[in-house]
Amino acid sequence: MRRTMMIAVASIFEIVRGDAQKPAKPARVVQVCLRDLANTDVVIRYQAQSLAARLYKGAGVTIDWSCKEVAVTCSLPPIVIELRGNTPETDNPGALARAFAYEGTHIVVYYDRIQHIGSSLLTPALLGHVLAHELMHVLQRTDQHSDRGVMKARWTWQDYAEMLQKPLVFTEENLVALRISLAQRAPCTDGAGNQ
Repeated sequence: MRRTMMIAVASIFEIVRGDAQKPAKPARVVQVCLRDLANTDVVIRYQAQSLAARLYKGAGVTIDWSCKEVAVTCSLPPIVIELRGNTPETDNPGALARAFAYEGTHIVVYYDRIQHIGSSLLTPALLGHVLAHELMHVLQRTDQHSDRGVMKARWTWQDYAEMLQKPLVFTEENLVALRISLAQRAPCTDGAGNQ
């Protein structure tokens, strides 16, 4: 019995070691062009972009913020995010951003509203979560929300406090829907047909 258990444990270690040695599946790359029309602080913008990128990295997606022309063939243009200030009260009242989810390429973030939510300490984390939230809408091409996490329709003060400690997360349902939608998007390829 003990010998059988040792063989089973050794087999499991061999499988795990073999899986660890396999090349990692390449992340899907999503090109995003951030247009800062609100003249945000460069440090805040960098922190927010980094946070959004980390949230997607955990889902196997690389956010390419380069906004440059690349020598690749893509079935879809880059996603364009505009950070805006001086938002009229009549423009999507109460919202921090708007994703044109069914169009699939455009997001407007009301940066002035994000600044007014809380302290300057919250601004980078909140902006990062807003970027991640709206990108998910565009990538999934849906306006669906979750009851918790990044894709919650309306965050509470408790959510804001949590954002200051650690990022909110995507639910498993969010990640499954993301994988399905990314599988339907043709990946970008270079001239030789490489992804």
